[in-house]
Amino acid sequence: MRVCFASQKTGYVTLAILGMPLPAEETLPDGNLGVRYYESTEPLPQLCGDALPQEPVMAVSALSELVMEACPDSLMEVSPEPVTEAPKGPLTGGPRGPLKDVAQEPVVGACPASLAEAWAQFNFVGRVLDECLEMEKNRKPTLTARQEMEVVRMATAAILKTVYERESITDVSISDFEGCSFRCLKLASLICEWQDREHGGFTELIARLEELVSRPADLSDTWFLAGVVQIFSSARYLYRWLPLTVSPQSGWGCRKMVFRVSFPDDVLHLPESEDCVKRVCASSKLDWWFHQAIGNICRDEETWQLRGWPAALFKNYRDLGKRTFDDAIRAMRHIIRPPSHLSDLKFMGCLLKYVETTSAMKTGRRRAAHNPEATRLSSSGDPLPSSFDSSPAPACSTRPWVDASRLIDPDHSDYPDRSLAAEMTSFVAGVLKECAERESNEKAVLTVEMKLDIA
Repeated sequence: MRVCFASQKTGYVTLAILGMPLPAEETLPDGNLGVRYYESTEPLPQLCGDALPQEPVMAVSALSELVMEACPDSLMEVSPEPVTEAPKGPLTGGPRGPLKDVAQEPVVGACPASLAEAWAQFNFVGRVLDECLEMEKNRKPTLTARQEMEVVRMATAAILKTVYERESITDVSISDFEGCSFRCLKLASLICEWQDREHGGFTELIARLEELVSRPADLSDTWFLAGVVQIFSSARYLYRWLPLTVSPQSGWGCRKMVFRVSFPDDVLHLPESEDCVKRVCASSKLDWWFHQAIGNICRDEETWQLRGWPAALFKNYRDLGKRTFDDAIRAMRHIIRPPSHLSDLKFMGCLLKYVETTSAMKTGRRRAAHNPEATRLSSSGDPLPSSFDSSPAPACSTRPWVDASRLIDPDHSDYPDRSLAAEMTSFVAGVLKECAERESNEKAVLTVEMKLDIA
């Protein structure tokens, strides 16, 4: 048995051990078993508050035995805290950080803003983007410096001309700038990079656009320009400005959607190889899905029941790759905690029940009221998901799980047959005529891929 005595006056602690010694201990010098005394030369810390010093009665347990034998002086480092009276009245909210680690089943959807902030700290798309740019650091650029300058010159003139042809556009909202095609963002970043080299020409361009297009708050210059290109379908002329050697599968021909909520605002460079472009677009889409799930998910008995496999999930998995996909899901599990037995694919499949994966054409929706030509332009521009509508999404979706066979790929690869024989005949004839004119003017023969890109 051990008895500990403490004195506030002398500042010493006395520890007495009575009875049989432990195997590791030695007997007294005279060979008899008795009482051993340990005296500490370190003074006691000053007690807090007005509590009177008392001689504590130490409870003996297996854990305390091990702690005392391993480090008997550790008792000197702990000072008792005074017991204060609990405040009267209802409890108010305090720091919530430690509660997240203690709760086993957090109430998902209760604090979507804090959950979204926690996910943003992971910087998923930024990591994928940096990794892809690192892979392409020794890759020869698709365009030479002279070709880039020529693209910037013609694109800037085309953007201003397209915007000036219409009246001032004021009925745009932040939802119109939440996403754009990959090539629109790539063109905007290239213009930003080159115009800054020419005595701040990019700032002047943005100022001229702001006079005609109402710019939402908290929107970077690059994303504002990319949104303008997206809204006014200026990227449809991009193939005319690029040399014939540019592959349609490169970043300059990619119409896959990227989303501002997941992209760094100050992005200046985007990858160009087909594999890296797919990875960046897939990471942005997965990030966009998870942001929707944070705001829409409801915890009930059917939350983690999967009724079908959406095709978009497997396409995203293939484009990202297993390692990147698993890293993202592992981070998501710390924010929305599913049952431990749920696999990564099933976890994401369950979240997609609360995500709008169907996309629709939106470009030119508001422009039709200003110019009838905008209606025609909307069919040739880059599509924008319907979920970017200004109407807020409900906190809890009441619709059941959408059948996987009815999902439409957000990349717009599946469209219903509209039986527009006459319109298609006229469209194909126009494409063939344009290809012939370009071959004649440039004295070059277009490949099949280039003709398909024009179409």
